[in-house]
Amino acid sequence: LERLIAELEQARRPRPRPLLSPLTPPATRLDMIPRQEHVKRALEVAAVGIHQVTLIARGDSADAYALAGWLNAYVPGRASIVRPCPCGNYGDARLTCICTPEAITAHLARPDVAQAMLADIVVTVPPPATISLAPGEPDERVVERIAAARLRQAQEERVDLDNQPFVIALTDSAASSLLRAAVRQIPMSGMRLRQMLAVAASIAKLAGEPVIKASHLAEAFNYRPRLAGEE
Repeated sequence: LERLIAELEQARRPRPRPLLSPLTPPATRLDMIPRQEHVKRALEVAAVGIHQVTLIARGDSADAYALAGWLNAYVPGRASIVRPCPCGNYGDARLTCICTPEAITAHLARPDVAQAMLADIVVTVPPPATISLAPGEPDERVVERIAAARLRQAQEERVDLDNQPFVIALTDSAASSLLRAAVRQIPMSGMRLRQMLAVAASIAKLAGEPVIKASHLAEAFNYRPRLAGEE
């Protein structure tokens, strides 16, 4: 574990653009998508660290496509969408899945689905429990937070001789203890651990923190896939 943390600290990552403006206008604003706050937060984290995102669309996938379109307007190709099963209802307590166990297993084993589940951030987009017409947090406020986090990353992170930024160091003792406990309880590959730490670093930047803390690590842990493989 110590070796992986040291490798992450020395790893080079692409420097995000400090400013954030859409390369193409997003078809839908985040504040026009009702609820889905957990998914919106994941997209915000992804935009800070240029993380690959997979959205698991349950039920009607309209929200998932709108959310993916928003991120891809700012960071092209970073969001993809998969269904949890052929009918799309598997795993939702309020929806009836008509797929057989064999069909679900075959669906999750498809190369495109298996590849999508390797993304840095994997989050489920459930069908809304209730219809809401209340607007969400304004897009402008979300974009301001992302741009501020990117600017902090560009200004605060150390650079090597090639002017490449080092990933934020994992120095918070509570976060280290939480990480060791998590590794003991849930097996994770080295790749998944590196991804999770990189996502936690982006969360720390959003919070304006110079190191990863336990709360940042816990949030990153929730963005792991839950459908297959390690889980």
